[in-house]
Amino acid sequence: MVYHGYVNFAGTPTNMAGDTDYEVLKMIENGAYPYFTLSYQNTTLLKNYSQNLKKYVLTFNFLFKEKHSDQTFLTSLEDKEYLAKLYGADELLYLNFDETLKNTTADDFIKEYLDKPNIKEIIVGKDFRFGKFGQKDAQYLKEKLKDKSIKIIDLLDDKDGHKISTTEIISLLKEKKVEQVSSLLGRNYLIKGYIEQGLRNGHKIGFPTANIKTIYNYTLPGNGVYATNMIIDGHKFLSMTNICLLYTSDAADDLIGV
Repeated sequence: MVYHGYVNFAGTPTNMAGDTDYEVLKMIENGAYPYFTLSYQNTTLLKNYSQNLKKYVLTFNFLFKEKHSDQTFLTSLEDKEYLAKLYGADELLYLNFDETLKNTTADDFIKEYLDKPNIKEIIVGKDFRFGKFGQKDAQYLKEKLKDKSIKIIDLLDDKDGHKISTTEIISLLKEKKVEQVSSLLGRNYLIKGYIEQGLRNGHKIGFPTANIKTIYNYTLPGNGVYATNMIIDGHKFLSMTNICLLYTSDAADDLIGV
C-alpha cells in the first residue's frame, strides 16, 4: 500500500506545542505517546546525579536589568520560581545581592553557601563565575570541593554542542525566530501582563482585541503577528497577537494587541 505524503505520528514535544490540546488529540488519533523535551543533553545525567535528592535553585532576589529601564530581560523572579518548580525544583533560595555579597571573595562564598555536609551536588554552567569581580569559575569550585560528593555538570548546550546564551535568545526574539527561541528554552516564550482599555477600534470594525500591558520589562519579539496561547484565570485561549506600537489614546503606548 502506497501513501502520498506522510503523517507526523510522533508530533511535537508536548511542552513546546503551540496548542497543547490539539497535539494531544492528534496523538490520540495517531495512537502516539506524548513526549517532552527537557534537555538536549542525556537526561540520565539528571537521574543519576539527582535521584532521591531534594533540588534547590540558588538565585539573587532581584534582576540586575530591572535596575535599568532601558534594558529588557527574559524572565522575572516570579517566572523563575514558576519554571523552576515546573521542572522539578523543590524550592528557590534567594541571596540578597547587597554590597556585602558583592564584595565576598570566592573562598568565602564557598564556605558560606556551598561547603555544607548536606549539599551533595551542584549544577552550574561552564561559564559560571563567582566571587568578587567574578574572579573564579566552575573549575575552581570543583577543585575546592573535590573531597565532597559534589558533581558539577553542564546542561546548557544545544543539540549541536553550542552554548545557549541569553544574548543569543534575545537576538533571535528580535529577529522574530520564535520557534528557535522555544527550542533553546525548552518551552514556549512567556510574557505576563494585564488588560488595559484602549480606543476600542477593534470593536468598531467587529474584531475586538485585548490590549496587554506587560508587568515586567520583557524582551518582546520583533514587530509582527504571532500565533499564541492566552491564559486568563487559568483558562487557555488560542489567540493571535500583534506585537507593535499601539495607539490607545492621543499618544502611542507600548501595549500588545491580542
